Amino acid sequence: MIKCDLIMPVWNELEVTRASFESLVKNTERFYRLIVIDNGSDLPTQKYLEDAKSLFPEYKLVRLEKNLGFVKATNEGLKVANAEYICLVNNDVIFAKGWLSEMIKVMADRKIGVLNPESNNWGEWPNDVSIEQYAETLSARNGEWQESGYCIGFCMMFRKEIFDKVGYLDETYGTGYLEETDFCRRVQKLGYYCGIAKGAYVYHIGAQTFKKLNDHRLQYENNLKIFNRKWGKSLRIAYILNGCKARKEETSAIILAALRDFHSLTIYTRSIKASKSCIPDHASVRLREIKGLFFYSNVFLCIMARQLKSKKNKRFDIIILEQPLAQIPFNVLGYLSRCVVKIKPNLKEAQSTWLKAKSSNMDNF
Repeated sequence: MIKCDLIMPVWNELEVTRASFESLVKNTERFYRLIVIDNGSDLPTQKYLEDAKSLFPEYKLVRLEKNLGFVKATNEGLKVANAEYICLVNNDVIFAKGWLSEMIKVMADRKIGVLNPESNNWGEWPNDVSIEQYAETLSARNGEWQESGYCIGFCMMFRKEIFDKVGYLDETYGTGYLEETDFCRRVQKLGYYCGIAKGAYVYHIGAQTFKKLNDHRLQYENNLKIFNRKWGKSLRIAYILNGCKARKEETSAIILAALRDFHSLTIYTRSIKASKSCIPDHASVRLREIKGLFFYSNVFLCIMARQLKSKKNKRFDIIILEQPLAQIPFNVLGYLSRCVVKIKPNLKEAQSTWLKAKSSNMDNF
């Protein structure tokens, strides 16, 4: 019984594709169908893809005579898909043992709308060991998942019923970049979460197709403008946290609300271990541990260097400070760098602050 349709666009890169196919055959249970979109590949790759039918229990090849780009090619695959689960996969990924069954098991949690496996894309690097050995170490986390602000298209699973609600990838994004994030936002608007299956592993070689495009950086910048006009610009928020026992629940709620509103959040803390109880388990949290006796002075210097030396789009838009006694220098810095500084806000005040800041950002966008 086919439970999952895997959709893989391919544009040349024969040896990379071959390695991906071999790992798929070796390490994936036989309840899937591979749907390959030959995106105008040259003759050697075209021939290999035609002959690959013998490798798989279920295989569908769609041939496009010219390269239509990743987004349109993927949509061609989505037109064919009809299994309970759909997973978009790149042709430059190496699949580890049991990855598919573990992702399907995790997606039994109906709160999850879109799911990635663990990967080097999410910071899990198999240093000094094989991909297989590294994946084995993660198997202790089978059944576990971590919320994320978005999923990445290298290996991205969702249920067919969700696809039926949100539709295809937006072809406004052209060749590619941010189309999968846009898809995730549409799923999240329905009330679902994005997540990472902590016990599944796929290694992503990365950028095998886009690196051949001369205008890939320009393409990304243009797509970012499209994305921001559609969804609003994400803010950069610094949360200066020095102990959270008194406001544990409030602090956790503010952090999680900022992440679920898709803002970039950097938490400065004296001790990551001591602060864990009020920091939600979320893949998009950035943690900075600042050691030394003069915590607030050191944090101030770090943020000041960023605010005064970085480009405008890299500066913090909001600084949240838990300690009122340290507010004077941060208020001055906020004034100089046009950054909003909030002292010990409650959840409602914090949300109001970033809604106003986001509106102001869009007015200037």
